[in-house]
Amino acid sequence: MKLVSFFSFTVFGLLVFTNTPAFGQPFVRGDADAIPTAGPGSGGTVELGDAIFTLEYLFLGGPAPPCLDAADTNADGDLNISDPIMTLQWVFGVGPALPPPPPTPSVGGVPYPPGDCLIVPGPLGCGVFPPC
Repeated sequence: MKLVSFFSFTVFGLLVFTNTPAFGQPFVRGDADAIPTAGPGSGGTVELGDAIFTLEYLFLGGPAPPCLDAADTNADGDLNISDPIMTLQWVFGVGPALPPPPPTPSVGGVPYPPGDCLIVPGPLGCGVFPPC
């Protein structure tokens, strides 16, 4: 009886903890390519290139974004055509603010302020995000 209880508890624990979203890498919403401007930890920007990077991944077999949650610009849990469209709208100032963690609008590769790099658990995951 004790062996059955131990086994049931272990299986239950594995199911619960492996399906629980883990806190991951800090990232900035919309910075799909996650390229630092002057080396790791120096900051990046959300720009036209991020939309192009996402489009190449989605439709031309380009490399996957290093942080899928950052590329999920609209934070709907799915990486699709609506994400680069929202990135373009934000870059050109005709769209809504990006969902958290949003970038601070900057010009010329100014490093991300500390408040930009937040850990927001997302369904897509974030392997690495060097600018943060």
